[in-house]
Amino acid sequence: MRGTIFITLGLAAVLAHGACGDDTGTGGTGGTGGTNTGVGDGGTETTALAVTVEDEEGTPIAGATCAVQIANGTPVEATTGADGVAAFDLEGWTEPASVSCAMINVTALLGLLPEDVSDGELTLPLETLAPPISPPEMVQVTGSILNPVQTGSDHHFFGVSHAYEMGTWEGSATSYFLSVPKGVPFDLLGYEVTYTNPPAQTMNQTFLAWTVVHHDGLDQNGTLDVDLGATVQPLTAAGTLARPTRADSPFTQDDARMVMHVLDRKETRYVGFGTSTAFTNDGRASYTSESVDSFLTPEQVVTTFQLKTNSYARSFVTLDGYPPSGDLETAFLDAPKVLAPVALVELEGAMVAWDPAAPSPNVIRVTDEAGHSISYYLSEGMTEAELPLLPSAGVDIARDDVLTAAVVHALAEPGSNEANRVAYDQPLSFIVSSE
Repeated sequence: MRGTIFITLGLAAVLAHGACGDDTGTGGTGGTGGTNTGVGDGGTETTALAVTVEDEEGTPIAGATCAVQIANGTPVEATTGADGVAAFDLEGWTEPASVSCAMINVTALLGLLPEDVSDGELTLPLETLAPPISPPEMVQVTGSILNPVQTGSDHHFFGVSHAYEMGTWEGSATSYFLSVPKGVPFDLLGYEVTYTNPPAQTMNQTFLAWTVVHHDGLDQNGTLDVDLGATVQPLTAAGTLARPTRADSPFTQDDARMVMHVLDRKETRYVGFGTSTAFTNDGRASYTSESVDSFLTPEQVVTTFQLKTNSYARSFVTLDGYPPSGDLETAFLDAPKVLAPVALVELEGAMVAWDPAAPSPNVIRVTDEAGHSISYYLSEGMTEAELPLLPSAGVDIARDDVLTAAVVHALAEPGSNEANRVAYDQPLSFIVSSE
């Protein structure tokens, strides 16, 4: 299963196109500038800013703490009301500002100027943690793998895939075990694979057999054999994607390679795999694949392509449906090249810089081990960012623990709320002091 980074794109114009109001975006902050409301007590102009905080479904969030910090000044805070709006009257707003809103997680927009804000109104998406789901009662299913094409050979294994906890078993033995929900009908996808140790920047594996097994549900631990002699015919595809070619890109080095999977939209079960991938001399990555469509319709699956390295660097492309054939127009993104920080630093006030000769990031994503997140969205044209002070309330990010961050280059298809192309390089480390 791919280890991707999920990014909410409520500020799609920021994430995909910068904060300049590019009309090709699907929303965001662009427009005619903040609303000038007069002159403050100190003789400086006052700008009104109304920040609306919404969840992933566009529902206003009441009680979120929002902070506006102009350059290196002291943050000004307000709390969202029942309409999800926090109102500010900002004196002397002429330099780039940050707008941060928190309720468990944090969303922050960096490098904002008054002319970037349409009519003094700004909408920020804030990721909400889903309520805990009680796991179903599970039973164990075990069985034999019957009628394999090969046994006992090197570079050879079997797989049985299912969508729940311990969802995929793989091994060289001709018996398997999985956990499935008690009393719930289920399907198993069985396969037999051989593979080679390929040259650099390639991957090769051959699927000798595919099979599908259905069961109406188990009320207690039980057995179910997987017969590879009852084969099903897989869908096949062959195509290419454009890949990064920058000489110092992590994705042009010898340890880079492409892998691909076909999964349900929740990315909990495999229904297909790449069978071969290679980098071509014309700047593309080629693939062949096999997948089984007995379980899910094309609307229920996604195809994921991933450029991997032996380091942290990754680049993902996610497409709707089963793998297409041909030369795809969708291309892998290259990763930003981070210059600073190079060691563990305090999060608030940290300077993050990247090489302007490499692709520019548009979000810095910070997470703790519990899954709490801070998403810093970057305005277009920034080559470095000073991370602002966090809001004084509503932040559940772990303190005094090391946090992991990625500097991300992400794009979404027009109208989409989730990035379908994401690239990032080495992780950064931060700490938030409890003092």
